[in-house]
Order: sequence, then C-alpha cells, then structure tokens
Amino acid sequence: MGGRFVRFGWPGCSDLLGQLRDGRLLAVECKAPKGRLQAEQQEFLALVRRFGGVAFLARDCRDVLRELSADAAHKIRER
Repeated sequence: MGGRFVRFGWPGCSDLLGQLRDGRLLAVECKAPKGRLQAEQQEFLALVRRFGGVAFLARDCRDVLRELSADAAHKIRER
C-alpha cells in the first residue's frame, strides 16, 4: 500500500483463506516450485484439516483444481 509492505494475518496463516459453499474453511498456502512450508504453515494447514476444513499447498492453479476436485469426489463418496 503506497509503496510499503503491509502484513496481514499471523505467522503460519495461509496466503488464501476462504469459505466453501458448505461452510467449511478453505486454506491455501501458495509456494513457488521450490518453496518449502515453514513449520508454522504446516501446523496451520493441519489444524484446518483437523477441524474439517480443506487445506493444502498449491504451487500453481492446477494444484488448486486437483485438490478441490479431490475434495468434491470425497464428499460424494461419503453420501
């Protein structure tokens, strides 16, 4: 903002947070092809999953589509 860095969230918080249509939390950690998750980021993703949310690492848009498709297929199998 105005040429200065502004930090949002807290250490470990995912880059993208959202809410799926069914109300579950969506957390996406975005990394470059060789980027590595920090311990706090791994813990946050695990916490979201533990409480029923969808959380994953994405290196490109294909990763997001694959993870969301896998989640949708899993929800169909649960019915």
